[in-house]
Amino acid sequence: MNNAKKRQNQAYEESKQPQKKPKKVVWIFLVVLAVLFVVFSIIQQFVPIDQPPVQENSWKNITPGYPITEKLAAELGPPVEVTNLPGEKKRVSYQSSDFKSYYNEVYLDSDNTVEFVKVPLAYNESRTLTEYTSLYGDPDFSLYNSELGFGIKAFVFLDEGVAVIANEKTLVLEGLWYFEPATKEDFLSSWGRDLTPQASYPEAFPGL
Repeated sequence: MNNAKKRQNQAYEESKQPQKKPKKVVWIFLVVLAVLFVVFSIIQQFVPIDQPPVQENSWKNITPGYPITEKLAAELGPPVEVTNLPGEKKRVSYQSSDFKSYYNEVYLDSDNTVEFVKVPLAYNESRTLTEYTSLYGDPDFSLYNSELGFGIKAFVFLDEGVAVIANEKTLVLEGLWYFEPATKEDFLSSWGRDLTPQASYPEAFPGL
């Protein structure tokens, strides 16, 4: 009886002791969760998106900041030409529906991600800068684009990633540029580096 009572008292005393938490199991569970999260994040970076978002700076679903997927490439069809650029980048030219000699140009980085898109537009009096200012308000700034002709300006909307190329007097559109939204400094040091604050006149022929 004494032994039975002793065991009973011992069991009662043990029941009063605080239960130890399975700390080791909890830590293992948390570590496994953390590892799974990291692995999922890494895998997600390498899985191509089916379709980039269609934004204001998209041309045929081609959007700066996103790669050209196989689906988009199939929809675009074969390019007219591909030009290799420094830094393993390239310019891919596609046939324009408005012109035979001017192409739609898509600039890609070494990872096949779209950096810049140039779309020439045929003259159409019904398409003017107004359709963009009615959407975005006044452009952040405008500069001349002498390579397209005298009196042609780029009206730049930085937050939208859109530069509207238009005649400064008639405001009729000549083309569109699409880029990733940027600051004025970044834009002018990259895609807008050839823009000028003053219009440049054609040089006279030598000897005239």
